[in-house]
Amino acid sequence: MASRASQASPSLPTLVLGGGMAGLLAAWHLRRRGEPVDVWEAGDTPGGWARTVAWEGGFAELGPQSLPWRPGDAADRLLHALDLPFEEVPRRPRWAALGGRLVPVPAHGGAFLASPLLSPAGRLRLLAGLLWPARAREDEHLAAWTRRCFGREAAERLLPLAARGLFAAEAEDLDAEALARPRTRQARLPGGMGSLPSALARGLELRTGLRARRLEPIPGGWRVSGDGHETAAARVVLALPAFEAAELLAPSAPEAAAALREIPYASVEGWHSLHTSVELLARGHGFLVHPREGSDLLGCTVVHDGGPGLHLRSFLPLGTRTWSAVDAALRRWVPDLPEARAVLRMAAPRALAAPPPGQRARLARILGGLPPGLDWVAAARFGQGLGPLLAGVATWVTEPHPPGE
Repeated sequence: MASRASQASPSLPTLVLGGGMAGLLAAWHLRRRGEPVDVWEAGDTPGGWARTVAWEGGFAELGPQSLPWRPGDAADRLLHALDLPFEEVPRRPRWAALGGRLVPVPAHGGAFLASPLLSPAGRLRLLAGLLWPARAREDEHLAAWTRRCFGREAAERLLPLAARGLFAAEAEDLDAEALARPRTRQARLPGGMGSLPSALARGLELRTGLRARRLEPIPGGWRVSGDGHETAAARVVLALPAFEAAELLAPSAPEAAAALREIPYASVEGWHSLHTSVELLARGHGFLVHPREGSDLLGCTVVHDGGPGLHLRSFLPLGTRTWSAVDAALRRWVPDLPEARAVLRMAAPRALAAPPPGQRARLARILGGLPPGLDWVAAARFGQGLGPLLAGVATWVTEPHPPGE
């Protein structure tokens, strides 16, 4: 069978639309396999939400602060191939803001058997689900699957924390397979996560400030035009959020476009703040807020404790807020939090895909509705976070038959 790299026409390149992490990963893998690749990115810089900015003697992240990692997995192979130094994030406790107090959250699955978050019966039910997990049903939402698999307590006390923390959404609105099996080891890059897209972009034919506006089929490929530029490509990979891909695909693949529009996205904002160290937060990774607490605050992450001070990152749904409101929400859980000496707000509109129930069938409609020579690669296809994206693209590039061909 022909490989994905050998299927493109030798006279025309593959064009990747989108220079975020999905597009850079796709282009990097294809180029490494010998396929000529061009990349168009609408923004000024590649990387999408994986962006690092200098701040207060250190740096702040717009998107992820680390990536799931295990020796030999897709993340490990990529980091070594790019010769990027990294370090494992130490395992430290987290807390759940629940019942008006911060409750310790175990660092790994087995420790939940002693967690105060669950009753003894709830812990046994969780253990049974871990040992004999139930397969998700079509159109089942995440809360229903969790109740069926791990019990009512896990669904009501643990799941809402994960759903809000990862998707800024409610578990009843998410597909049963949205939440990947947790991986407790994390790797971080000393120069910030922005060094990963920078390394991927090195050597690529990448054009920034160029947004595709139209796709047209031509003999042997596709014509892509936008912002006063036009090019021909043997194959086009749409490495775009579902809502952007839908607009481009509507004329040539209306069924795929309709299915893409069914995937909602959540908008969040992160407030970075620097404080003098406070013992509770300095001992762990931060906390997540249970939705029953009625707070807009989704959670707070300890970026680091040291250097310029205690660096926190607080997450909320995107909206018009002031630091004083965020500070008040934090002090509800950490009353002795020292005054911030510096703050930075970073907005991420429509950053998190929140796949609703029926995602497996929806993906089949999307990929099956793509004409020959078109493909869609995005986090919403492979799963939330860098881990599923890295693994998904690494597998995608080896598939013998790209969807739609």
